[in-house]
Amino acid sequence: DSADNLVIGKGSAVGTTPVISVDSSENVAIGRTSSIAHPLDIQKADDAYIRISSGTTQENAGILFANQNTTKWTLEKEGSAHSLFLKDASSTAVTFAQGGYVGIGATSVSYPLTVQKDVDDYVAKIENDGNSTSSNGLWVDTRWNTATNTVFKVTTNSGNTDVIVAKGSGNVGIGNNASPVASASAYNTA
Repeated sequence: DSADNLVIGKGSAVGTTPVISVDSSENVAIGRTSSIAHPLDIQKADDAYIRISSGTTQENAGILFANQNTTKWTLEKEGSAHSLFLKDASSTAVTFAQGGYVGIGATSVSYPLTVQKDVDDYVAKIENDGNSTSSNGLWVDTRWNTATNTVFKVTTNSGNTDVIVAKGSGNVGIGNNASPVASASAYNTA
């Protein structure tokens, strides 16, 4: 066209219903011909999605984010499990599994939230940065409580040794005891 853009459209006359445009800066637009602001700019009058599909259910599909051809991040749907992974250059940062399960640092997710990392420091920090007397910390709630429900549990040794167990009855056990019998029970197994 007269603005030195390449325009591909449909219709019987030139310039009728532009579909794809390439401007003089080599930005590509689909569905628009002006105000092309990015290397790929897509606009549609209603909901707009980009579909990236592999050839079979066993293959991967995704988007690579790179600097000078060096991949820094990948957003990828892997194979037949259909989980979505956000990966940095060397490991999986976040896993989104079907059913609403999320893993941070974990590729296999069995709980609604799994945080897993091999570090020589704390694996997580929850901080309320509020500055008032109502700036509370962490609230753990199990909606349907019975006296035998485990409301809160801290373990070590990959889940094999209880450190703290709180039951729905209000009983809390500290030490190697999965069934605390009082409001606070401390056990020394040494």
